[in-house]
Amino acid sequence: MNFMHRFLCFLFVLLSTFAPVQASESHSRGAVGLLAGQVVAVSGSLIAKGPAENQIVLRVDSSSERFAGESLAVIVREGDFRVYSLGTAVHGELSLGADALELKQVWPNDLNGRGIVQSVNHLLRLDTSSRGKFPFRSMGEFLPPFALYNQRGGVTQSASLKGSYVVFNFIFTRCMLPTMCPLSTQKMRRLRSALSEQADLAVQLVSVTLDPQHDTPGVFNEYAAAYQFSVTDIDFLTGPAQAVEDLKAQLGVLAEPDEKLLVKHSMMVVVADPLGRIIYQIPGSGWSPQDIMKKITAHAASNYGDQI
Repeated sequence: MNFMHRFLCFLFVLLSTFAPVQASESHSRGAVGLLAGQVVAVSGSLIAKGPAENQIVLRVDSSSERFAGESLAVIVREGDFRVYSLGTAVHGELSLGADALELKQVWPNDLNGRGIVQSVNHLLRLDTSSRGKFPFRSMGEFLPPFALYNQRGGVTQSASLKGSYVVFNFIFTRCMLPTMCPLSTQKMRRLRSALSEQADLAVQLVSVTLDPQHDTPGVFNEYAAAYQFSVTDIDFLTGPAQAVEDLKAQLGVLAEPDEKLLVKHSMMVVVADPLGRIIYQIPGSGWSPQDIMKKITAHAASNYGDQI
């Protein structure tokens, strides 16, 4: 009896595990017939990971105009598959791919994260507007308030960076000029390697996108892996377009859409101290990791360094 009881329990758990995926496949086949040539905005929660590569099962919530209450097996990009765990609330764009449903432009959708991003970036918007036509912050001023999504699917905000030196730059993943974003990201990678030898220095690296419509957390997750950053080496940040516009204006970066380059932009590296005060600004792409290291270590060794 004991053996039979354990066997039946095992069988129940096994069937329960596969039931959502099997049910979703039926719903997904129904959705396929309704989606030909369409892109539909949906939101919901990840309830399972399917047997196919990068497949998840999304329980569509009641706020979606289409497929509300259905469980759909969809294919996501590799970065999204890594970022979002079971139970995570997301929203994205549902469409029909070559042979399966696809969910693209995937963003976190939890209430707490959304609330932080909206409220903090509302303060950023007000602050930027109050600074007039030229809101640029110079050395000696403090970093503006901001809250953006990182490549882990969480929220990074200015308040959480205090206590560490912060090195900011602006890039985008589709940048095609080797001497611009790719080189800047390589330099950040070398800077992180150099910092690993300075265990007494708390330094956070931050790269903010100039292309938030494309650079979702999942896209940045793949970008970080391509440059061999570990999970905590750097925060690649993205989020609402207006927040990105306000942040780049306050930190001295110019950018505009371009037919050939996608985004035509200037370069700037900003270094802030553990109190959030801007201590260095380096325009252009000619900065070196060694120079940043020297500036931070010299600053930390000064009398100021004894006060923080």
